[in-house]
Amino acid sequence: SDYVWSSTGELDLVRADKNPGLTRIYFHDNRAAPDEITGTAEALAENHLHFDIINEDVLIGHLPDYRLLIVPEQFRLREDVIRAIREFVAGGGSLLATGATVRAGLEDVLGVELEETDREADHVHLGGCLVSVPTVFRVRPIGADVETRYQKSGCPAVTVHQFREGQAVYIAADLMGRYEEGSPLSRRWEKDAALPRKWFGQLFRQLLPRDPLLVDASPWVSIYLRTRGDDRLVHVVDRAADWRKNARAGQTQRIAIDMQYPSKPQSVLLQPGAEEPSWQWQSGRLRVRLSVDQIQLHRIVEVLR
Repeated sequence: SDYVWSSTGELDLVRADKNPGLTRIYFHDNRAAPDEITGTAEALAENHLHFDIINEDVLIGHLPDYRLLIVPEQFRLREDVIRAIREFVAGGGSLLATGATVRAGLEDVLGVELEETDREADHVHLGGCLVSVPTVFRVRPIGADVETRYQKSGCPAVTVHQFREGQAVYIAADLMGRYEEGSPLSRRWEKDAALPRKWFGQLFRQLLPRDPLLVDASPWVSIYLRTRGDDRLVHVVDRAADWRKNARAGQTQRIAIDMQYPSKPQSVLLQPGAEEPSWQWQSGRLRVRLSVDQIQLHRIVEVLR
């Protein structure tokens, strides 16, 4: 007997037979989280980037608080959302859009124009990883530079567009949904699916050149940064139990955290337990070194100023 807001603004009763899983988070038509949302979250988490998942109303009110916006395969956007995204990029923000987002009304920001949707499979090299794409969005650049092309058709696969003070990267495939299928964290993992994890990591860093938190760890280690006044709380979560075992071979057991911090901390502790990890501070950067064995599922690096 949970209630959710419907599209009409009325309260609708969500019955057990309509709810696809044990969740209190509902998306359109009471589905579980769509693959493109889950895939984006997995790509970010596996590359140790701190992120929020926001809806259109939060975007309207708080988009200037962010430096990178990812719009994964979202082709139904309100006009006020489109205006907010256009202003965000024009003012210096970074945008990453994929696949069907090209139909959302952001052509001038992306610097491409959709010509047709090609449902014949194609392949593209992304950072040395050959990715199979079942549907290609054939686009014509209208100001964007082509970074990568599809193997068979030669159509643009990845474009970059400088839009006033900001930049927009467009991937001409529903690649985030595909990422959900290839991630070892997936609900229905495709074992042999090619996953451009490293390429995404490089792309994220390109779009976030001044990231205040840098992490080197296995992809199943997730990092979440929170603030408490001048203090910093770095949550470290070991998700190895959720990761497919045969995908963990050869991964590093160390965790290196490199964080922007204005002055030498009063203390750096691993909580709970008040254990002092290996750390050093120099020239505005705090470096903390941990091992996976220290995490025990979830611990917090507490940085006190």
